[in-house]
This record gives sequence, structure tokens and C-alpha cells, in this order.
Amino acid sequence: SVMVVSCPCAIGLAYPRLNDRVVQRLREFGVYVRTHSMWNRMEKVRDVVFDKTGTLTLEVLEWENPEIMDRWSEADRMLLFMLVDRNLHPVGKSIRQEMLSRWPQWSTRRYDELPMEEHVGSGISMRWQGQDVYLGLRAGSGLEGNPRDTVFVRGNEELGIFRFKESVRIDARPAIERLNRAGYRVWVLSGDKKSKVEAMTRSLGLPDDHGLAEMGPDAKAAWIGREGFGPALMVGDGANGALAFERALCRATPVLGQGLLEGQADYYFLGRGIDGVCEVFELTRVRRSVLLQLFVLTLTYNAAAVSMALAGWMSPLIAAVLMPLSSIVTVSWASFSGRMRSRDSIRRS
Repeated sequence: SVMVVSCPCAIGLAYPRLNDRVVQRLREFGVYVRTHSMWNRMEKVRDVVFDKTGTLTLEVLEWENPEIMDRWSEADRMLLFMLVDRNLHPVGKSIRQEMLSRWPQWSTRRYDELPMEEHVGSGISMRWQGQDVYLGLRAGSGLEGNPRDTVFVRGNEELGIFRFKESVRIDARPAIERLNRAGYRVWVLSGDKKSKVEAMTRSLGLPDDHGLAEMGPDAKAAWIGREGFGPALMVGDGANGALAFERALCRATPVLGQGLLEGQADYYFLGRGIDGVCEVFELTRVRRSVLLQLFVLTLTYNAAAVSMALAGWMSPLIAAVLMPLSSIVTVSWASFSGRMRSRDSIRRS
């Protein structure tokens, strides 16, 4: 009787059902989970680190002086389009978007096989008809460079200096305040100048020392992996943060159009906001709470059923009723309890 009535099948059915419900709920917020092993790691996270450009700001910058192209030749405009056609940097995306709005017929052209050279943290270049063509930071600007230093160079001739304006994601400050209230420390990493990063951290309600400026890819990775720093969720989108992305305990990336890091991320989110990051933390807590409840239900059922069997009160009929009933109750709890709890907790926040 003990062997028949005590069965772990209920929790075996409820556990994957709970995961499915949480994943389904996150999709309603535009969040897509890639690695289901992330849940235990998410419970350990204490720090949330944002790579500024393309994460706290929108991935496509606003190009302020596109009229600079009007004085170029058709060949020079085509060279610029070659450089940005498959480039995933926010500057490249902004230029490509503007060029296609003027010359939509270029959308059918592809330059995948051109030998492009990516200079991480600096720019992109190629060799064309015996000349070097370069788009990126002006030589010598180093880590203090910012999108206003972007130059387009053919050979020895500087064809133009581009100016861009960043737009902060619409819900960045409310989302960061929500993370702070939940007890997480929020940090901003950037290769931009200190004054620019400090201005953003203040606008987001963060202390100045939580914004780290003038950091290259290696410096970001070293900072994430430094001794004494807590388990971190890294939210980034570009090559400049790829090394730090690998060092983080958990990884997330925004995706608008073509992304760069979603293949390495535990989850990615869509849209123009970052509130999906908060929902993942919220539903991680809900999942853990419901999972503990499921274990309590399972242990309670098995303790009661085994006690009845040992006392001689168990019959085949009672066993035939209790076993499927326990499975129905446990799976129903996993299906509906998590959903109701998540809605309540999100509404309270």
C-alpha cells in the first residue's frame, strides 16, 4: 500500500507546468527565456549592471546632421552604406535607417562578403580600391570618445563629422527605481566621458559612483569579475560589453531588429522599454514561492497517505482516488497560483 499510494508523479508534472506558466507570462511582457537553467542563478543575483548605450538608451540614435551627405558624391554615399549595412552598433543602425529613408531602393543590396574589420570600441573599416575607408571615433579620442566624435574617412580625406543624440528608454527611471525598491543595486557601465555618464546616472536617480565611465571592453569585464562584487545580471547589447557579458552570472539583452548578444543571453526582451527586466525578477520570486508550496503539498500528501497505509486504513479504492486527485490538485496549483500571484505582485509595485 505504501509503495502504491506514495508517488512523486504529481511534482514531476507540476514542476515543468510551473516553468511553462512563468515563461508564458513573461512573453506577455515581451520577454523570451532562452535557458531554463537561469532560474536558480537569478535567485542569487544582487547587482544589476546596464551597459549604457543601446540598453538604457534606445538602440537607434537620432542623427542630427544627415544633410552632410548632400555634398558627397554617389560613390561616397555608397561606401558609407557598405560600412553600416550589416553593422549592429547604434551609430551604424542610425546611419543605415536614415540612408534607407532617403534611398529605399538600397534595401535590396547586400554587402555581406566585403572584408570588413571591426575595431572594438572604436569603429569599422574596409579596404576599397586601394584606399582605407573608416567610420568611427576620430584617432586619438580614445575612451573619451562619444558619438559626436564619429568621423567618416576615405583615404586621407575626412568626409564628415557626424552628430548624434541619445534617447533614454521611456521607462528607464521607473524600472530602476523598482529594482532599487526590491533591494538590487543598479550600476551603469559606459565608454563615454565621465560628465555624460554622471548626467545620466543623476537623471535615473542613481548615485554618481554607480555610473562608471571611460571603460573599454577589458575594463568592463574586469570590473564585473572583480573580487568582492556580488552575483550580477548584465544587461547589454553590443560588442563593447561582450566580454563583461560572459563574466556575469546571468545575461539579458534588448532586441530591436538585429541583435548581437541574444545568442549568449539567458533571456532577451523586445520593445522600447526595460521593464521586462523587472518582470523577470518578480516572476523569479513568484516561481520560487509557488515551487516551495508545491513541495509542501507533495510532502503533506505523501505523509498523510503513508500514515494511512501504515495504519491499515488504505484500500485499493482510496488509493485509486487519492493518487490522481493529488496530481490534479498539484498541477492546478502550479497552473493558477503562479498566475494570480504574479498579477497581484506586479499591480502592487
